[in-house]
Amino acid sequence: MVTLSNSHMVTLHSLPFTATSQHSDLESVDHLFIHCHFTIGIWSHFAQILHIPRFPSSLREHWEIWLHNLQPASWLSWDLLARAITWSIWLTINDCIFNCKLPSLRLSIYNIGLTFVSWISASPPEKRQKLEPTAEAMRRVIHFTSTPTGDEPDQETQGPDQTVG
Repeated sequence: MVTLSNSHMVTLHSLPFTATSQHSDLESVDHLFIHCHFTIGIWSHFAQILHIPRFPSSLREHWEIWLHNLQPASWLSWDLLARAITWSIWLTINDCIFNCKLPSLRLSIYNIGLTFVSWISASPPEKRQKLEPTAEAMRRVIHFTSTPTGDEPDQETQGPDQTVG
């Protein structure tokens, strides 16, 4: 964990969510949540699963324009998934900064799947029924990413309702 006594050991430029150029300021919200190489991997992974040809270029575009231009059948699923992705990225950024942990794309995808399925189970029955096909896809993501490969999600999982800190 980063404290005053050890903060000199961590530089923001060494973290994957910040700029690597000496002369650049800290990255924008859009970079952190959409354009960073790490987050592009997350958005691309889920866009492929849900057959979305292009993901938004900014958070503002996502919630104001892009989401409403999707097919009505995929709107609800993608909206909930985008919220799970954004939440997971936020937790991962905080884990990097405050706990000095390097992010894992596989672990993030796993946690997003868990969060999505958990949130579906808490939704009203009429929405739950509409979300079930996507929930099944997320269960496959969870199963696929939880197989042993050296990066064990079950040992590091933050879970859908836990916070980093």
